[in-house]
Amino acid sequence: MCFNPLSMKLSDVSAVIFDLGGTLYHPAVQLCDTIREFLFRLGISVQKHMTDDELIEVLTNSAEAWLDNFMLVNNVDVHWRPSQAEWLKYDLVFLQTIGVSDNLSELAHEYQKMWEERLAHTVPVLVDGVTEALDTLKQHGYDLAVASNRFGSPSGFLDEHRILHFFDAVEYTSVPGYRKPSPYMLLRVAERLGYNPRRCIYVGNTIGLDVMAAKNADMRPVLLTGIDHRETGRVPEDVVVIDSIAELVRMLV
Repeated sequence: MCFNPLSMKLSDVSAVIFDLGGTLYHPAVQLCDTIREFLFRLGISVQKHMTDDELIEVLTNSAEAWLDNFMLVNNVDVHWRPSQAEWLKYDLVFLQTIGVSDNLSELAHEYQKMWEERLAHTVPVLVDGVTEALDTLKQHGYDLAVASNRFGSPSGFLDEHRILHFFDAVEYTSVPGYRKPSPYMLLRVAERLGYNPRRCIYVGNTIGLDVMAAKNADMRPVLLTGIDHRETGRVPEDVVVIDSIAELVRMLV
């Protein structure tokens, strides 16, 4: 195995904080594919030349922007989550933005129903080897935690997969100002565990959210590229890159 000089950046680590989707778990839903599928089923055409990045940009600048503004105007709690009515408004904004006008309300209700049914039958899938890796890190004295951008606590499915007991802290939010790349959750974890942020590493699978959150919290970022390879070519030079959680364990123990 080749020596990785960046692994030296992982010395003097006391706590390892993990992202969830794309890191400990496989991504639950392929967002763009699902949006295209649902729109097709509703008879709504999306321009064929629109790339996934462009589709995400449309969603971000329309429905996501509306929801962010709603949360800020209403000064919602860190653990707030949208109601069905708010998700419906979210869908209305998105459908309007892509040019839907006829039967807008009816189509938005159908679109929302599709999402509810899909998510109700979506089971989080743990990445192979994660349980063993967490157990090894714990046995070697590391404190472990989770910090995840999400509406709703992940503790339920962490417990179902029998890994909740490994974590000394679980933080979650999808409210702007608190969610990644804000350092809020990571600093909360460091405070709860009683460590200086510089003694913590944060492991995630995206540069714009996970790596930036770690840097903003003055923690050491570790980028996992084995599940989603799209970030590989854009990695800053000072970021430790791993292909699997098992590789992280080898670096730390």
